[in-house]
Amino acid sequence: MWKRTARSEMDALMTEEEKVESLLASVEEGGGWKIDLVNACYFIFDTEQKTVITKSEREPQNVSGTYSLVLNNEGKVELTLVQSHFETLTKENVLVVTEYNENSITWQGKSNGTSYIMTKVTKAEMDNIKTPEQQLIEKMFAQGWGSGVIRSASDGNFAAYYYVTKDDHTVHFLSYANKTVVRENIVATVTEEGVLTFQKPITVSGSSLSAIKVKEDGVELVGLTAESKLVGNVSYGKDKTSLYKMVDWIKLPGGGQPQFKNARCILSANLEAEYNRVPAFDFPIFEWNGDWTSIVIYADNYYFMLYQGGNMTPIEGTDIIRFNKDAGLAPGYGSDINKVKSDYPNIYGFLFDEDHIIVRSNETPEAGLYVFSISSDSFVYWPQPVFQ
Repeated sequence: MWKRTARSEMDALMTEEEKVESLLASVEEGGGWKIDLVNACYFIFDTEQKTVITKSEREPQNVSGTYSLVLNNEGKVELTLVQSHFETLTKENVLVVTEYNENSITWQGKSNGTSYIMTKVTKAEMDNIKTPEQQLIEKMFAQGWGSGVIRSASDGNFAAYYYVTKDDHTVHFLSYANKTVVRENIVATVTEEGVLTFQKPITVSGSSLSAIKVKEDGVELVGLTAESKLVGNVSYGKDKTSLYKMVDWIKLPGGGQPQFKNARCILSANLEAEYNRVPAFDFPIFEWNGDWTSIVIYADNYYFMLYQGGNMTPIEGTDIIRFNKDAGLAPGYGSDINKVKSDYPNIYGFLFDEDHIIVRSNETPEAGLYVFSISSDSFVYWPQPVFQ
C-alpha cells in the first residue's frame, strides 16, 4: 500500500549535501540566487549537470562554471565554485553553510571568514540585472537629464547637445559651429558613487569634459568652464512667454509654435543641392510650419508633411525626436508623399529615416531652429521665427 510521506520524514532520509542541493534547485523556473555585494552576484545552479552560471551587476554577461557540494571534517556543507564572477568579486571560491531556510542560505567564506547571505531571486529580477552604469543612467532619465544643452554663458547661443544611451553606457555629444557638425561618443563607467566617468576626457565647446556627476537636483558636467553652461532643452511657444521642454514643445497643437519661414534655410552640404532645386519665389519654399504642425516643401504644389503622431520620442530618457512618416500629408495640397521622396530624396530621408535633435539657436523667442540628425552630419537651420 502507498501512502503519503511527510516532508520532514523525507528530509530525514537526505544527507545535508542533498538537502542543500535540493534547496538550490527549488527556485522558480528561470529564477536563481543572489548575494548582495557592492555589485550583486547572481547564480543559476543546474543540479543535474553540476554546473553554475554566474553574472553580476558589474559583468552581466553569463559565465559558465561548475560547482560541488561536500561535507567537511566539521560536518558542514561546503560549496566550491569553479570559474565564477563571485571569485572575481570576492577572491573566495569555497563557501561553508552556517544556516539555511526555504528562501535563504547563509555562507561563510572558507579563506576570508566573511559571511554571505544568498537569497532566492525571481525570473523577473534575473531577466533585468542592471549594471551600475545602467542604474545611474536610469536615475539621470528619471531626473530629466538623459540629455541636455550646452550654451554660451554670456549670450545663450547653442554650442552643443549631449544624450546618453543606457545599454552601452555611452555619452554622445554633438556640437555645431560655422555650418559644421562635430560628434564625440565616449563610453562612461561608474568609478565612484554617482559619477559617470568618461574613458578619456573630451573637448566640447572649449571645455575638457571628464565625467557627469549625478546629484539629487540635476547633473554637473565635470570640466565645463565658466564660459559655458548646461541647461535643459526648452523652447518658447508662439505667445513668446510660455516655455516648454522640447519634448512637449514639439507636440503643441497647431498654432502653439511659431512658424519658421520667410528666409533662406542653412543646410548641410548633402541637402543643399536639393534645397536649391525647390521652386523659388523670393527663396525656396521649405519651412517649419507651427500652425499646421507640418514641414512644408514645394514640389509641384505645397506638401504639408505632418510630423505629429505616435513614436515621437524613440530614445529612452532623452528628447530626441523621430518624425512620423505614417502621419502623412495635410489634405488640400500635394497629396502624394512619393513626389517629395522622388524629387528630394536626401531631404525626405533626413526627415523621416533619421532621428533628430531639435534645439533653438539661443534662449530668446526670436531664436532660430536647428534640426540635427543623430546618425549623420545632416542638419537644417531655420533662422527666422514668424509669430503672426
